[in-house]
Amino acid sequence: MSVMMGVVLSLYMSLYNNFNSGNFSPVMLLISFVVSLIISILIGIIVPMPKISKALAQKIKPGPGLRAVDALVSDAIYTPVITLFMILVVRNLAPVLASKGAEREALAGGASAEAAARAASEAAANVSASFPPFVKMFIGSFLICYALGFFVIYVAQPIFMKIAFKGIPMPGQGGPGKRPE
Repeated sequence: MSVMMGVVLSLYMSLYNNFNSGNFSPVMLLISFVVSLIISILIGIIVPMPKISKALAQKIKPGPGLRAVDALVSDAIYTPVITLFMILVVRNLAPVLASKGAEREALAGGASAEAAARAASEAAANVSASFPPFVKMFIGSFLICYALGFFVIYVAQPIFMKIAFKGIPMPGQGGPGKRPE
């Protein structure tokens, strides 16, 4: 189940950040999705989310409150790390992609190798200069992704639970071994 949530979180964060950048790029979308998916899978392997959820369930009665706290905890574990890595990838890869694109375009237009290299260098510098400071970029992206992540987790988790446990008899409202009233 955590893999499914990782896919959903990675997809929404990649889409949001790519559209929010103002320079939508299918290549950057794919790269950021793959990077964030790998990070979320690693987090899912390292962090025992089922144990954390079980511990929360022992302290909070079942219902929307438990779901909200569980979503907040999951979001607090996944979102900062994924956001950090996605920003690092974008800040390092976008200038390279812009450089390669400008160089290819200049060469296709008949420019000399020297002129194409200059165009590539300028494109990379322009993209790098267009980024806000790292902290501002991280905090802005993190706050939006945290809020959206909470909503996505809160809504998607019960759906994935139903899919994951389809066909498995669940205890009634009275608890394990008790009949529902």
